[in-house]
Amino acid sequence: MSESTSPTLANFPVTSTEKSGWPWSLERELIDIDRSQKWPKITVFTPNYNYGHYLEETIRSVLLQGYPNLEYIIIDGGSTDNSVEVIKKYEPWLTYWTSEADRGQTHAINKGLAKATGEVFNWINSDDVLMPGALFAIAEGIKDYDAFAGVVTNFDELGNQEPVIAKNITAEGLLTKFNTTNRPGENATVYHQPGFWFRTELLKNIGSLNENLRIQFDFDRVVRYVHRYPNVNYSDRVLVNFRLHQEQKTAPGNIEQEGQNIVKSVLDDPEYQALSKPAQLWLMRLVWYEKLAEFDRQTDKSKLLQSLKILLLSCRNPPAYWTRYTFGGIRKILTRL
Repeated sequence: MSESTSPTLANFPVTSTEKSGWPWSLERELIDIDRSQKWPKITVFTPNYNYGHYLEETIRSVLLQGYPNLEYIIIDGGSTDNSVEVIKKYEPWLTYWTSEADRGQTHAINKGLAKATGEVFNWINSDDVLMPGALFAIAEGIKDYDAFAGVVTNFDELGNQEPVIAKNITAEGLLTKFNTTNRPGENATVYHQPGFWFRTELLKNIGSLNENLRIQFDFDRVVRYVHRYPNVNYSDRVLVNFRLHQEQKTAPGNIEQEGQNIVKSVLDDPEYQALSKPAQLWLMRLVWYEKLAEFDRQTDKSKLLQSLKILLLSCRNPPAYWTRYTFGGIRKILTRL
């Protein structure tokens, strides 16, 4: 998509006058574009299934970037809502789209990656919002690097916002120091999928995403990616707003199974043998954190007895269980109303 054919509000489909702000009534930031510069082609991919009520905002946030070398691909999994109607509204500006039954989100992303011809790649889910100027920041930030990581803001419909600032993204860090609280330590690893942008060729070198994973496929992919291609550039710029809502995928009872799948695949691959111990530690913590979540859901139990039980159980494996997340979980239970 060239700069001359980039959509603007003036030539975009009309939307409800009740919607305002980015990307409804505001366009991208006004920035000076160096037209003598060859901007790298960026492939943005959006998988979708029955998220038509969010999808249009996502599409507009990508297309209104005004980025002069954009490849935008949407693969819909055969939605039964208004998703296809929404996609067709913006068809003139899309590189490729299809709507057909698939095997789930991971399969859809593999299909999108196979179609991608850009130098840079990431997927933006159909309930998230790419922020103004993000693609220009990504193009500049990934120069001479294997990957680029920026800020992702988690937000909900009540107006709550919380920035997630990427840092220290290494394979070992993801497996042993991955922060799961809103107060990461200095040496913690902080990673949020829509804020991490890959070099397409390098990502394809690793192979397809594991379709046996429903929730943690992005974590599995980034661990492998940064193990092989560790040169990551970081930015404090907000690239994506990540929507929190009740419809998001959850997988109770499958977390441990997926973790075991990831660890087994790492241990079975000679290239990742250096990650053997970190991967096993990660799996132990993954199962432990699911146990902590069970305690947190038991709101009818004694807060003191629950906290003591957690402390006793954690003593079985202090190196794995004595973490900021564990003690933060105890504090949360003790201060619960």
